[in-house]
Amino acid sequence: MRTSLSLGQRLLVALVATLALASGCNNDCGLGGTGTHIYDLSYDSILIQRKETNGQPEAMIVTYVRGAGDEFPIKIVVPFPIGEGERKDLTAPGASFEHNTAKSGGAIVFDLSDGFVRFDTLGDVGENASGKFFATAKEGATFNGCFSGTVQRLSFD
Repeated sequence: MRTSLSLGQRLLVALVATLALASGCNNDCGLGGTGTHIYDLSYDSILIQRKETNGQPEAMIVTYVRGAGDEFPIKIVVPFPIGEGERKDLTAPGASFEHNTAKSGGAIVFDLSDGFVRFDTLGDVGENASGKFFATAKEGATFNGCFSGTVQRLSFD
């Protein structure tokens, strides 16, 4: 069940998101927000994948990876269709926002009250993709960041 935010809460979330995005993103602006005080969000690389089944795109996955790839401080899944420059709602069906590290004891799929991801560039497999995200968990923690990298195929044929 999704709870409704008051107009004041929505304006505050929009202001925080605007300020976070206006602070500028180069290739990698890191992970920020109040969630950094609660969760260990350190990472070594960013993996951008296009999930396909029988050659048809299903989702874009942005994963902030730590170590050998078994830990991901943040993993964002957003279903197709996705347009370049379009804001995709992270509370919509098929979208997810996760945290999975040894310290957290396994995967945490956040129940978000608000959130979006925007691909400023969205290349095909082997091309560049970049963008930004902002999310607010119902517990109150906020997360934001930028990403950039070469799109890899995650295929299920």
